[in-house]
Amino acid sequence: MRLYLSQLTLNPASPMVQSEFENPYEMHRTIMRGFPCKRDAANVLYRLESNPHSGSVTLLVQSTVEPQWEPLTEVGQGQYLFSPPAWKAVDLDLQQKQTLRFRLVANTSVKKDGKRHALFDEEAQRHWLETKGTGCIEKKRPSHGFEVLDMDIQKGNNQQGHIHRDENEKHTVTIYRVQFDGILQVTNPATFLAAIQAGIGSGKAFGFG
Repeated sequence: MRLYLSQLTLNPASPMVQSEFENPYEMHRTIMRGFPCKRDAANVLYRLESNPHSGSVTLLVQSTVEPQWEPLTEVGQGQYLFSPPAWKAVDLDLQQKQTLRFRLVANTSVKKDGKRHALFDEEAQRHWLETKGTGCIEKKRPSHGFEVLDMDIQKGNNQQGHIHRDENEKHTVTIYRVQFDGILQVTNPATFLAAIQAGIGSGKAFGFG
């Protein structure tokens, strides 16, 4: 499977960047200017990483469609990016029982009575990710082809964003951010590749998954 991995260094002094920190969905809309199709068709996933020591802000973008980042060099009066965008194509070929280090920023939540409820307890968060890997026959949840061997959890804050369904309707969404770092083992290469491509959990337009 071929993926395109991009690294976009943002300009933290840009008013547009600062505004998108407050509303990640707008950042998603900016990212999609680099693709000729919708997010689902390009399997676009992204994660925002900040370095507290240097103050740098990096946007990591994964896709199955080759990006065209020229439009982002012009947005925000040409001040959105701190440096030219960089990207590369990567061909993934995973093996059974292969061990990998991972980082996942996720919206740990479950759907109940038609609504999504955040999981705040650390044990519940651990179980959430373990179940994503192995699946759960009892609850009819499919396996994503991996087993977590070790994980560290960094809890975040509630993140709010606004989705504009049309010109007159604005919908506010609140998502709880959790970062997992650890080691996993591949149990089903094909299934895990599909999970890498599609992402894990909800909130992908807000930088999760």
